[in-house]
Amino acid sequence: MSSIYIVDRIEGKYAVCETEKKEMVDIELTNIFGIVKEGKVILKREDGYYVDEEATIKRKDEIKKLMEGMWEE
Repeated sequence: MSSIYIVDRIEGKYAVCETEKKEMVDIELTNIFGIVKEGKVILKREDGYYVDEEATIKRKDEIKKLMEGMWEE
């Protein structure tokens, strides 16, 4: 089974990520396969960390739906 992380920010050579348990962890950028940016979903598998583009898009769409109409009068 894989663990899921959300990239909160990039600090130097580390991606500062939030875990499913709302804890913050630092992952070296060189250990992550894919293009790492804030908001990206990272999966940890037995063989390393991977950017999950599909999960990132799904997460962004869910956030967008939650925000629709939030500031409309």
